[in-house]
Amino acid sequence: KYVANQKEGLISPIDFGLNKVTDQQIFGGNSIEEAAKIFENIISGKGTNAQNNVVCSNAGMAISLVKNCKIKEGFEIANESLLSGAAKKSFTQLLELSK
Repeated sequence: KYVANQKEGLISPIDFGLNKVTDQQIFGGNSIEEAAKIFENIISGKGTNAQNNVVCSNAGMAISLVKNCKIKEGFEIANESLLSGAAKKSFTQLLELSK
């Protein structure tokens, strides 16, 4: 379904139509509390572009495997879910079910 970046031998941001990001742009915090706050911001649609792109790239990979589609299409599905609030709604339902 896709051809990974042959130069690097791995999937790269270009496979998703994205640019590379720096470690500082996606730093996850210095504590569990900071990481949780960052996650809450992202799932609430308040993440930075770099944060959103990393989350959607990971989710997009899973979506592409389940739906048997190209990874860029999986990314676009994940991005729409995040930006529309559907991802947060699903996460909230998961939390409720786990109680």
